[in-house]
Amino acid sequence: MKSLRDVAKYFEVSFMTLQIYCKKLRTERKIASVGYASLRAVFTKKQEDLVVTYFLKAAKSYYGLTPGIRNLAYNYAKVNEIKCPDSWSANECAGVDWFSKFMKRIPTSPSEPQKPQV
Repeated sequence: MKSLRDVAKYFEVSFMTLQIYCKKLRTERKIASVGYASLRAVFTKKQEDLVVTYFLKAAKSYYGLTPGIRNLAYNYAKVNEIKCPDSWSANECAGVDWFSKFMKRIPTSPSEPQKPQV
């Protein structure tokens, strides 16, 4: 049986990180998640696709929504009882960060393929 240090060296990972995950496995009897979690995502992929479809249809109709997207996103979350950040409720609109990341995730035109999510 190899030592934890040997395994860490073999897989080129930090010994301390590996030790933390092993300790968590022993104490909580569950495998710790690795990587970035989308804990801050407000909408599911399906919900966001519906929002995108609506916005693209509206854009095709020459109905400018860019400033109102934040308000519509907040109202969509509120009506569907989707948990959203407290700042959305306080301002009654989605945050600037959400909007900028949303615009990066969606295609700029209906014919453009969907960009992969990170």
